Amino acid sequence: MTQIDTPLPELIERWQRGWAASRGFDPATPVPGGLLVDIRLPHRQTELISLTPDDLDSVRALAEQAAAADVPVWLTVMTHLPVEVDRIMRAAGLSTLPDESLMGTDLSTHPHPGLPDGYTLDVTVERDVVTAVVLHSSGASAARGYLAVVGTDGIADMISTEPAHQRRGLGRAVMGALAEAGRGLGATTGLLLASPQGRELYASLGWRLCSRAVVGKPVAGSYSAPAG
Repeated sequence: MTQIDTPLPELIERWQRGWAASRGFDPATPVPGGLLVDIRLPHRQTELISLTPDDLDSVRALAEQAAAADVPVWLTVMTHLPVEVDRIMRAAGLSTLPDESLMGTDLSTHPHPGLPDGYTLDVTVERDVVTAVVLHSSGASAARGYLAVVGTDGIADMISTEPAHQRRGLGRAVMGALAEAGRGLGATTGLLLASPQGRELYASLGWRLCSRAVVGKPVAGSYSAPAG
């Protein structure tokens, strides 16, 4: 059964380990109130992830730390207090994506929808990361997604469908293929961070809400690299 009732900080750590594995990030560094992940992208050098998500003083300290950095630092807070967290992030000077969701499911009962005519699905596994790619008969890539297996958790990530192929059930097929492959690698619980657009898809497949999530990022031009 999905461990929805697991304490939120533990779920966050489990999600973070799989998210990092999916994207090839180094292990996170513990910091007061959370974790620090090296992302190493020009617009997102590092990311702070709160492990005290309903402690608003701790969230405020992380938000101020992110906003004061001289490189672009993002902050992710999975919380039961999204309105308050969003307000704190904005007051610190961050822009926000206020309507993300941490979701979970029991992979043993996950549906495995088929594909419409004209599509094929390829699944590969490398270092406990599953990649599912849907191809159109023209050879074009139509949809894809990833699932990293860490222990008994399968963390789904970067699920996407190309605009020309949307509304055909391809995302559902990708999720079903990832869940099936994840079960084969020993995963029993699924976790993911869903956008507002993806939440309806995942809910239709039995995924349930664990918490809301607020993502803060620097306002463009608000940080300045040190001279030299």
